[in-house]
Amino acid sequence: AWVWSAVDFSEGEQKIEMFCLRFGSTEKAQAFDGKFKEAMDINAKLLGESVATASKAEGEAAADELAAAVEKTAVEDKKEDGR
Repeated sequence: AWVWSAVDFSEGEQKIEMFCLRFGSTEKAQAFDGKFKEAMDINAKLLGESVATASKAEGEAAADELAAAVEKTAVEDKKEDGR
């Protein structure tokens, strides 16, 4: 099983949520892990960074920066046709 936390801003205020993903077998968990790491590398290349060289402190600083930006973001419900 994988457990992680993420910032949820869906209801207009920042809230840390805990998630868990369970797999039916060890093989499925390993396959997911491989694809997840592959996706991280692809995203890092698109952003011009290497995941392998990013330090933990840099990652934490980036997460703090993102959290601060999320806090400043307002979520508005836009209703179409009066619904």
